[in-house]
Amino acid sequence: MICEDVAQPLRSLLIKHRLDSLDGALAFEAGSDLDKPGLGHRRRTKAQFTDDDGGTHVFFIKRYGKERLRDRLKRRLEGGKASGPAGIEYANIVAANKLGVTRMRAVAWGQSRDAGYLVVSAVAGEALSRQDDEFWRKQNQDAAAASVLGGELASLAWRLHEGGYCHRDMYACHIFLCGPSESGNDLSLIDLARMFRPRWRKRRWRVKDLAELHSSLPTEWLARYWDGFLDRYTALSADDKTKLGRAVERKSAGIRAQLLRRCRRRQS
Repeated sequence: MICEDVAQPLRSLLIKHRLDSLDGALAFEAGSDLDKPGLGHRRRTKAQFTDDDGGTHVFFIKRYGKERLRDRLKRRLEGGKASGPAGIEYANIVAANKLGVTRMRAVAWGQSRDAGYLVVSAVAGEALSRQDDEFWRKQNQDAAAASVLGGELASLAWRLHEGGYCHRDMYACHIFLCGPSESGNDLSLIDLARMFRPRWRKRRWRVKDLAELHSSLPTEWLARYWDGFLDRYTALSADDKTKLGRAVERKSAGIRAQLLRRCRRRQS
């Protein structure tokens, strides 16, 4: 179904391509599929459409097959709702929009017992992990600009955490730099499928989020400006900066070591 806040000409465009229903979305064969390790029963397709007014729209169409029993049980144990993965990700996007941590917009979705789909708008800009060497060179040469970025990253993470959520994949590849704003940079979280509200061990999940970010940022930037990130985050969260910093760095080291082991296994 098309989300209520979607207006013309976008609404007509979704209907034209039969993305207003689950059956139509599952039968959709245009666009280009995105290959990504670990997708399992999920299928992701990037599609670009032109409306009657000549406007261009880029969407990601996510389609879900039957959820495995162990995945369903795990989701229930973690406090997930009874709805399937499409419905959960849709709810996560709505929540993230309210918290001001994403520019991603859901335009259509549907869920049955054995399948589901979600259509989201593409987020403009590029992931932090894909910023070129020139971007990071300017960051390392301009302490004021780097401090602004660090503060914005900390505020983004804290808005999510203060709202009761954790991302579980808060790597630099899932934070988009959408362009300059009046205050500095326009940041947006993406890939919200695993976002959830932890019922217990909440600090552990916050540390994991921050460690994922730490492990995926350039080491030179971390050496110069991570301390400023912690200053901003702990000023908002009231955590002990030293204890939080040590916990994050320990977890980050574990993430890096695990990634290295995976790379070695693939090469052997």
